[in-house]
Amino acid sequence: MLNDLSARDVQRAEMESGFGPQKAKHFMSSMSDTVATADAILPRIEELAASVRINGREVAKPATRGMQYSLGEVLAHASKSEALYPGELFGTGTLPGGSGMENGCWLKSGDELHLSIEGVGDIHHRIL
Repeated sequence: MLNDLSARDVQRAEMESGFGPQKAKHFMSSMSDTVATADAILPRIEELAASVRINGREVAKPATRGMQYSLGEVLAHASKSEALYPGELFGTGTLPGGSGMENGCWLKSGDELHLSIEGVGDIHHRIL
């Protein structure tokens, strides 16, 4: 499980600029302490439930069903003009319904963030 945090308040203005996200992305990423292999996930990739908790309160119940791009599309795009190698990690992007921008939950200093995907893993963050 991978979490690439985004500064959504910054990202909105960057998207309106026409240049796309620059400073709102790629400042922090984290992974769960377990890694799920493709053979364990692909048979049920459209059926995984997830949860987002802030300070112990569930604020979102995203799911893998309805992702903007399939895992196959993500890999096809990533492999254009570039070789892919065993062991490389790929993120699917934010799960539908899992963004704080969508549900109005903005993180602040001191918050405890807990992300989980059933059968895949958990990530815990303390926001500084």
